[in-house]
Amino acid sequence: MRYLVGCIRLLGVEYLLIVAILSVLVFFPFFQQATRGRWVKRLSGALMRVFGIRVTIHGQVPREQAADCGISPDELGYMVCSNHISFVDIFVLNVVLPCRFVAKKEIASW
Repeated sequence: MRYLVGCIRLLGVEYLLIVAILSVLVFFPFFQQATRGRWVKRLSGALMRVFGIRVTIHGQVPREQAADCGISPDELGYMVCSNHISFVDIFVLNVVLPCRFVAKKEIASW
């Protein structure tokens, strides 16, 4: 049974990989930034479902905190520093926050 679940998950990851590559190469140049963000969030959420990972948020997301303080979401800017353990953390952050990632200089030599 575990083998079957693993095979189904692998097929799901392959499907999402094809959808993601096609989206980035074909559709993203024509999308506005907000639409790109929604696509990234949806694809990241779909990947979490394929992996069987449930994302639980404790506390408030910065956008919700800003709304409580009367700051418009268009004016909001924030920086999230995260020391992640695996590649999955990147997709979890994309599900929760619209974000971009910056790598350290040493990665270029890897």
